[in-house]
This record gives sequence, C-alpha cells and structure tokens, in this order.
Amino acid sequence: MRDDGDSERYPYLSSLNAAQLRAVTAPPGTPLQILAGPGSGKTRVLTSRVAHLVKKHKYKPYEITAVTFTNKAANEMRKRLKVLLGEKEAGQLVLGTFHATCARYLRRHGSRIDLDNNFAISDADDCKKIMSRLLKARAEELAQAHISLKEGVVLNDISKAKAKGESPEGMAVRAAKQEVGSNVLAVIAQLYKEYELALRDAGALDFDDLLVFGLRLFKEHPDILVKCLHILVDEFQDTNTTQYELMKCFARANGGVSVVGDPDQSIYGWRSAEIENLDNMKRDFKGVDAIYLEHNYRSTGAILAASHSIVSQDAKRIPKNLYTSHPKSTPAILKQFATPVIEASFISTEIKRLIAYSGGLLNYDDFSILLRYNALSRVIESALQKDGIPNRIIGGHKFFERMEIKDLLAYLQLADNPNFTASGRLLS
Repeated sequence: MRDDGDSERYPYLSSLNAAQLRAVTAPPGTPLQILAGPGSGKTRVLTSRVAHLVKKHKYKPYEITAVTFTNKAANEMRKRLKVLLGEKEAGQLVLGTFHATCARYLRRHGSRIDLDNNFAISDADDCKKIMSRLLKARAEELAQAHISLKEGVVLNDISKAKAKGESPEGMAVRAAKQEVGSNVLAVIAQLYKEYELALRDAGALDFDDLLVFGLRLFKEHPDILVKCLHILVDEFQDTNTTQYELMKCFARANGGVSVVGDPDQSIYGWRSAEIENLDNMKRDFKGVDAIYLEHNYRSTGAILAASHSIVSQDAKRIPKNLYTSHPKSTPAILKQFATPVIEASFISTEIKRLIAYSGGLLNYDDFSILLRYNALSRVIESALQKDGIPNRIIGGHKFFERMEIKDLLAYLQLADNPNFTASGRLLS
C-alpha cells in the first residue's frame, strides 16, 4: 500500500502501480528479481529504484552500479536519472554495459593483473585479420588433415568458450573427450591459444576479453569493489556465464543486487546467454524476492493475446500473464504467400488501402515493415516504388564501422600503444 508521506517526499513513487512500487521500495539488502513483461515499465522501475537508493537510503551515487545490455539502454537510463537525481549525481553513477563497466575498471586497475592500462580494444575486423594470419600459417597442415576452417567460425567458437569461462586448455581437454569432431575442436583450441598470444603481443583485448579479464581482476582483488553497495542488472535473461559471475562479484561485496528480466524474451541463446541464471541466482543468494510486472502499457489486447498464445506453448516457462488497459483493437493477421513478389504486392496494396480507409488519420510514415535481414528488402522496395509509396531503409554502416573512422582510430591506438599491430592497417 502506498505511503502518502513517501509519495510527497519522493514524487517519482506517485506514478507507479502496486507491483512497480513494491519493486522500487524493496529493502536494499534483499536480492531482487523483477520479472518484467514487455511494455510493463521496467526502465522506469530501474531508474526509480536507483533514485530511491540515493534519496531514501542515502547511498552515494558512486556506490551504485547499473549494468545494461546495450549502450542505447544505458544512455536512456542516464537521461532519465539526470531528471530524477540531477546532472551531478547522475554523472557519479557507475552506469554502462558489462563491457564498458569492465573496461572502466581495467583502465584503472589493470596493472594489478599485469595488464597495461593503455591496452587497445580489437574490433571484429582486427580479430578476423589476426585469425586469418593464424589460419594461413596452418594452411598446409589443415589441408593434409582435410579440415576447412573460416575465421568467423573459429572466432565464434572462441567467443562461446570465453562466455562460459573456458580457457584454451579447457577447450583442448573438451576436444580430447569428444568422439565426433574432436580433431577440428583440437585445432580450434590450438588456434585459440595462438590467438590469445597474438592479442597479448599487440597489447590488445577483444570484446570478450573485457569480461574475462574483468572477472579475473575482481576475483583476485575483491577489494576493488568494496565501495559497490548495490548492483542493478537489466535484461538479466540475456546474461551469459561470465556476466553472471561478474554480477556475483559486484554483489558479493555488500549483498545488494536487483535484476530485471523476462524469460519469455530470452533470444540470445545462440550468443551463449543462459536463461538458467534466474534459477542460479535463487541458488546462490538467500531470500530472493521475485516481483512480477504484468501490466502492459504499450500494446492492445489483441497483440497481447496473440503473443501469449505463442509463448504459452513453452511448457517449461515461468507461468505469468500480461494484461492491458488498452482496448482489444484489430486482431493480428497471419498471411502466407506463394512468392516474395506476391507478398510484396500485398504489403504495398494493404498500406494504400489502410490509408484510404482511415480518412486521413494515417500517413505513409505511420507504417513500418520489419525484415529478418536487409537482403529481403529489394522486392518490397520495388513494390513500394511501383505504387508510388515513399520509403526509407533504416540501417547501413554504423559510424565506427566506416573505413575513415576505423583508420582514424587505428592512428590513435598506435599513438597510445606503439605495440598495437592487430589492426593490420597500413599507416604511412
């Protein structure tokens, strides 16, 4: 039940529903799982809980660590917290992705695990160039063994190993125990070891190393985290083994931990995400309190009904529902077509029909077409162009993937770390 006095002292509480309020005001020392369905206000709950720790429980902002899954989510949280706490206090929070948070600590304390503080971070292209060089050196050996390996395949296996905390030696042991494909895995284990040596020689870490080395730093020197009184983790259902161990390191210092997740939205199993981390947390922390956010503020009743009919077929899912105060509205429609051209023609015709029937309420910019990958857009673009429907493709090269930006970064990395040769770019 809401305390009117608290609502006056802490205005951000007044807009919360009962479940949200319970999550925000839960005791800081209680390990908390906030199981939040889509559109249930989880970002508001996370930011309000951070604000409550500062304003109600008098935590210093730098004593709170908030970890998000993407930089975009981190920026959104920071923006909201500036409103709740003010620019100065919001700027003192340890807020970012797991990778950014680990990089921050490694820059400051890396020397404690014999890591130079000016280490470079190798991007995907740099890593592919290193692996290409290693594969080329083994080309004759691989050909004799009738083994064909691509850079991306090897790097993907190495990334999965790092996500589970597996070393090159551990992978080699696993290869020795396998009956099928053991030769290939044994070679990948050797490449894994050589790849790590190449990175160290270049004074560099790849993205997975940020987590691996961060975890090593925190385990060997737990005093570094003694000032962390509470950690909050967003999208907890998408954490992997290494990220879960990192969370435990932060929480171990003073016992304060709050996670937000939704098992129904766990989509990164292919990237080593462990949905079992929700159960692992109940095993590793005493007295875990689970709070369900089930009021959806985003979707119509028809959308929720269609979604629930799909996810409810998973017999192993945690039983929970979503409800909305929005009307049921138009039901979702599933259509199948014989060819991509017929499908594209239907989409184009349907957009024009809906605009005509809306009597001016809908415009072209009220419609979005979601694709599994960009290559599917060509046929649809042709149909839209044929019917005179203006459109734009969202995507293309990201800023840091542009060639000129990568060249500039290579110069800066070389200036900061003369040993950095991983990029393989020609610098005149």
